[in-house]
Amino acid sequence: MARSSSSSSRSVKARTSTLRRLLVSTARLLRIENPARQIWRNVYAARNSWRGSRTYRRIGRTIDRDVFVARVGNKEVRFLTVDAFSKFHFFASKGSTEGAREQGLTAQLSARLQSARCFADVGAHVGYFTCIASALNPALKVFAFELDRLNADRLRENVRLNGCTNVEIVHAAVTESSGEITYARPPEAADMPYSTLTIAPPSFHRVGVGEERVAAISLDDFFRDRGVMPDIVKIDVEGAEYSVLRGMEQLIRSAAPTIFIELHPAALPRFGHSVANIVSFLSRHGYELCQIPDHRSGSRTDLIPVEDDRLENLALLVALPRGAAGGSCTGAPPPGMSPP
Repeated sequence: MARSSSSSSRSVKARTSTLRRLLVSTARLLRIENPARQIWRNVYAARNSWRGSRTYRRIGRTIDRDVFVARVGNKEVRFLTVDAFSKFHFFASKGSTEGAREQGLTAQLSARLQSARCFADVGAHVGYFTCIASALNPALKVFAFELDRLNADRLRENVRLNGCTNVEIVHAAVTESSGEITYARPPEAADMPYSTLTIAPPSFHRVGVGEERVAAISLDDFFRDRGVMPDIVKIDVEGAEYSVLRGMEQLIRSAAPTIFIELHPAALPRFGHSVANIVSFLSRHGYELCQIPDHRSGSRTDLIPVEDDRLENLALLVALPRGAAGGSCTGAPPPGMSPP
């Protein structure tokens, strides 16, 4: 009798295990989030966000400077740091030093902006690259796209602070198609600019976040009747990189801009994409793909070819049109494109 009961118990456990595996496999096929995993990820994300907010505010109290000055060549560009996040972002975060942020990216981008005609800053945040571009090349037309209202407000303030008359600010998310989207804003950042805001599907939003709606637009739609096409595009959109690229295919075919993309390998799967998808897309459109070995600290600012077997470690991708000036991963920018 005991043996029969034990056998029955094992049979039930086996059936339960089989059913669990079937449900997990089905959920993966349908891209349904595992509820338990979702709960734990929400808890983990909430803890990290809370810790991050505490860090911003703690460090912010120790910094009494309300303006950060970036020095690029002989230009000085100023940014307001009147809130805790901005103080941390400019004075204390990784990749930020006195007089510069993300030195490797700043050097390569600045070198090309000097001879450019139009620059699209997608994910402009508070305007670091927007204002630098404007200062380096007053004849340049700059379009700064930012989805978040508080970030966009600070972006406007920084543009005014630097007297940037060649900048048009577009308060919208840049995606694959035009319309309207929802993005998540954590409650601990309700009163200040913020980074790492995401337009990922609502299933990836942690419990307690505030959801805001904003207009969405593709770059193809935006530039269709503008009479100008960007020859340089910078993309930093927290995992939605592939969606931006899909929404600018016509622009790529007609204008072949140089594209700088800050990659977020851990966030890309939220949109069903990967770094490999981005590399494949750009390669199909005739781009040579490079990377900056250390785009944040600036210990190396040269370009090197992308290594196919290390894509998931890729943090910044530079896509150069083949055959165009500067269109090769040869290290420093070519003559006429020297860093300022």
